Amino acid sequence: MAHDRSMLENLYRRNFEYVRDFILSNRGTEVQAEDTYQESFLTVWRNVQLERFKPESEADFNAYLFRVCRNKWVDVLRSKTFKDTVLTEGHLFQSVTNEGLYNDEIDKQIELIKAHFDALGNSCKEILSRFYFFKESLRDISTALGLTEASARNTKYRCIQKLRDLINHNS
Repeated sequence: MAHDRSMLENLYRRNFEYVRDFILSNRGTEVQAEDTYQESFLTVWRNVQLERFKPESEADFNAYLFRVCRNKWVDVLRSKTFKDTVLTEGHLFQSVTNEGLYNDEIDKQIELIKAHFDALGNSCKEILSRFYFFKESLRDISTALGLTEASARNTKYRCIQKLRDLINHNS
């Protein structure tokens, strides 16, 4: 069991850099790369466990993982959510005028975010506030909330998606 965990951790670490570089070079952020990679890795591992994919070598596994990551990222790039993103990782608002002043559209987006942020559950509000407003690391957040770092990352991702969905469906 410990060997399996060690093997998984090694596979996870060795492949992340390639995926991160791909996503960063294709209009993504570090956080988006982490989220896409984690989701893809879980998908691939689940397919291996369910015997939907039977790698004959580590190279087969790595290539399949990269294809899944690439496809997930292409889906993100094509999505309306990506094109109309109000929230970006590391920055709350995309559009700022050249003078650095918010225009009326930005003010409306801010109000939408505020209104829908209040509709999130307490755990989502806590994680998002700690991460985006107080700039705490996922490691610190997970420790404070008694979660694993992976659980904190998954929860943050789900909360962001929920907030985006609320904004996109009600704006």
